[in-house]
Parts: sequence; C-alpha cells; structure tokens
Amino acid sequence: MTCRYDLEIPVDPHALFGFLRREIEQHKGTISGDLDGFAVSVPTPLGTVGGYGRLVGPTLVSIEVTKTPRGVSCAMVRAKLVHHLTEAVARFVRQQGSMALSHAAASPERQVDG
Repeated sequence: MTCRYDLEIPVDPHALFGFLRREIEQHKGTISGDLDGFAVSVPTPLGTVGGYGRLVGPTLVSIEVTKTPRGVSCAMVRAKLVHHLTEAVARFVRQQGSMALSHAAASPERQVDG
C-alpha cells in the first residue's frame, strides 16, 4: 500500500529538518538526505513504516510512504507522521523562544536620555 501526503509546514522547513531528524531518531528511526529528497524509516511494533519525501513549495513537503506493515492504514500512518512533525515544530519553537530570550538578555535595549 502506498500513502501520499502533502503537508504544509508552519515554520521554515530548512530550519525544522534537523529537529525532525532528531524526533525520528529518538523513536529508533532513520532519516537520510535533505529537503531536496529524503528517505525515512520508523519501526513500529507491527513492522517498519518507510518512504520518501521532498520539499515541493516554500513550506510544502510531499511525502510518499511506500512501506507499511499489514493492517496499518494510511490514516494511522498520517496520524503518526503529524505527531512527529508536531513534536519537531514544538521543539523548534521552544528553542527559537529560548534563543530570542537569551539574545534579549545579552543585549538589552538602552534608553538614551536627551
């Protein structure tokens, strides 16, 4: 069974890719390549889910899942994929917020009396 998804990414996909890689690897999966073309594989208790993807627009990623265990529907794969992407986006946003706070603390605004 093949499942195809086009997913709009709410943040810069290039900046997010490293976060997605860590999210997949934390679940014992692999992701190779870059946004021009990547392969992904994630083990599940029922077997491995795997496929390919690439950036097809400024924030649009196209993913084709070519390997699914028996009994796993495209809807189930999509739900897990969205979960991994959501976790990666959340980590990215938290880091961006921390970086913005660190930057503000390192260089506070100065009021000039005049």
